[in-house]
Amino acid sequence: MEAMDEDTPAFFWDAARFVAINKELYTSKSEARAAEVLAHVANVDIETVDPEAIIDAKDLILLAMRTIGAEGLLARHQMELLSALSKLPAAFVDVMAAFFVNAHAARQMLPLGALAVAIAFARRVQEEECAEKIAELLGPIAQVPELHHEMMRQLANTRNAERRFRVYEVQLAACRASNVYPAMAEYMQHIIKELEGDDVLTQLTTMDFLTSIAMTGPLGGRLLKESDASTVVYKLLLASKESPDGGFVYPGCVQYFGQLGRISPDELGEYPVFLDTVVDMVAHFDRLDPSLRAAAFDTLANIGYSDKGKAVLEKHTGAPQCQRLIEHFAVAVSNGPVDLRVRHLEAWTLLFVQHPPKADEAVAKRWFEWLGQPFTRLFFGYLQQPFENMRRAAFTALHALMGFEFGKETMFEMNGFIDWLCNPGTETVWEICQEKDDLVRALIQSPSPAVTPELRQKLTEKADPQVAMANI
Repeated sequence: MEAMDEDTPAFFWDAARFVAINKELYTSKSEARAAEVLAHVANVDIETVDPEAIIDAKDLILLAMRTIGAEGLLARHQMELLSALSKLPAAFVDVMAAFFVNAHAARQMLPLGALAVAIAFARRVQEEECAEKIAELLGPIAQVPELHHEMMRQLANTRNAERRFRVYEVQLAACRASNVYPAMAEYMQHIIKELEGDDVLTQLTTMDFLTSIAMTGPLGGRLLKESDASTVVYKLLLASKESPDGGFVYPGCVQYFGQLGRISPDELGEYPVFLDTVVDMVAHFDRLDPSLRAAAFDTLANIGYSDKGKAVLEKHTGAPQCQRLIEHFAVAVSNGPVDLRVRHLEAWTLLFVQHPPKADEAVAKRWFEWLGQPFTRLFFGYLQQPFENMRRAAFTALHALMGFEFGKETMFEMNGFIDWLCNPGTETVWEICQEKDDLVRALIQSPSPAVTPELRQKLTEKADPQVAMANI
């Protein structure tokens, strides 16, 4: 193998050279050689690397890291690793971060003896090509004081909003890892201040970010409440509703509270104008542009995701008005471009998804009946549509609906449904066929009284053709 040096600027690293070193290292499986390769590659001038060989260079770095192992890199070869992290382009740092994300040892060692490596990764987090993986790596250990201080130092010295949001992504990753810690309040104050300026793009990005925190679950919701983020967003909602320039921020505020309502429906009573806004948007959805129309029903579905959310909405509007909202949902699902109807059907499914605690059958049944009798026939028709995305959405909705006794009874009474379910020729897409088979098997095992012995036999014959042949 040729020596790994670079004596002249004319030296050119092409795919063949990287592949040759890769083969040599793969054969030797030597940790010492892998550390040497990592150190040399870190010192290669990127200007001398053929752009078409970048992927081969990444493969070589990854092989060197795998040969040493996460524990070896953090315990015995930190110097080579730190050198590589400080010198290599962001695209290579992304590969290195991804390696540690998938290494169990990294989570235990980075906050302790390998803290310098965590800090080195943190100092590259503002670079677009590697930001996402670095955030994923550091999120679970973001509570470490030294790492927290490094992040705060960057925020204090970064004027570029786009770069600041890459630092914030570490906190979002922490929320996703259920790593919500007291000092995170400092980050939240920085994030909330992003809403105070007059830069609409920054405000929109902030709203998306806060909504993403809400989507992480109850811990994220608690963080938003304790940081007073919801109060700030509510004030922005009130202001943007009346401001001609607030039209861009307004939908983001609505979607934020929709996600908040999904995880903390009891809090929605504190924001009555938000609920009034959703009611108005849904009631006049035919006047909205497609993006606002989608946001209106997505938000309604998030509010009604749980029994508590359904109760909050019914209490706020009264049962008759709530029924009209659900009737509008049925109309929206049946009208408009295919992609928009699919979006509405996906949202509608959230109203009937079973999740702990088990949904109240009576409440779910009432909301389903509010859709009206024609909706059931329409829904069955969507399961047979020629549009694959529509059928996929309809199958997901069917699975949710069949989790309820009234859902099984309703669909089994639908003329043609059982024959369609038992006919393997009614679906041609393999993935949807598998979903259909899974549903059939679940019904066979179901103790539901709606699955009669005759129906169970018919479903069994569909699931096992040999049973059908034996009955001929």
